[in-house]
Amino acid sequence: MSEQHFVHERTILFGECDPAGILYTPRICEYVVESALLFLTHILEQPFERYIFSQSMSLPARNLDVDFLKPLTWDDTIKLYASVAEVRRHAYTILITALNDKGETAFTGRLTQVCISTEKKCVTSIPSRLRDVLERLSA
Repeated sequence: MSEQHFVHERTILFGECDPAGILYTPRICEYVVESALLFLTHILEQPFERYIFSQSMSLPARNLDVDFLKPLTWDDTIKLYASVAEVRRHAYTILITALNDKGETAFTGRLTQVCISTEKKCVTSIPSRLRDVLERLSA
């Protein structure tokens, strides 16, 4: 995973698991979104949410796809790797790969977000600064 652009660690909490002690699937979706936002904050070198609001934009998820491959239990530590999978005119896709403590892929997620103007309430192009950074990292 050394070719990835961003990584952070997370420990699975007791309250994030079902009665059998396995991580709830919906929490994986939250991990994917959280990881994508941390990655975008990192690459823009400023809080991503503040940047988007300053552009009068919103970025709803157009698609969220998760593949849960290995069970995770509370107190497991995972490493979440983020990279740019695709950049289009109005949307981009971030790929998240979570590795367990054995280095096995526990889950993958793909988050596609589309740019919406909050003023005009319609699809708009990715802001140039964000596009530049995303394209540089997708190469």
